[in-house]
Amino acid sequence: MKTQMKFGVSHGADLPDADVSTNDDNRQIFKACENAIQKVDFKVPVWFAVVVVAITCVIMLAQYSSRLTAISQIDAAIVQTMEERGRVDREMSLLQADFDKACDSSYICYYAAQKLGMKRAVDDLVIQISAPDTRPVQLDKNLVMLSASGNH
Repeated sequence: MKTQMKFGVSHGADLPDADVSTNDDNRQIFKACENAIQKVDFKVPVWFAVVVVAITCVIMLAQYSSRLTAISQIDAAIVQTMEERGRVDREMSLLQADFDKACDSSYICYYAAQKLGMKRAVDDLVIQISAPDTRPVQLDKNLVMLSASGNH
């Protein structure tokens, strides 16, 4: 921009503050005034550009490293959770087997006879006793006590 420059433009262009003339093919030629020439002399020192690029790279590497650390922590937590779930599933299957076994009537009779020393109610040595129902029952919003001999 320090030397004089000539620009060819179409005939409809507005060229304010310019020294206008025409060339051989009827195009306008102008010489821009000194105040129209903008001097852009902004140079970035090389050392500054290198420092900015280096700082940017360090920040990017720090972010990348922190994200890799977070990913590895999440992966470790996932593995631990899966192991815990496997342990809980095994424990649940054992508990379900114990529950199914405890609900079996033959196991209940066996446990009552062998572990608790209970005898069958049909044995002659066993006396059957039935207790009266002493729990209150609510009928028509009135609290009524049912006796053993009462009508149910």
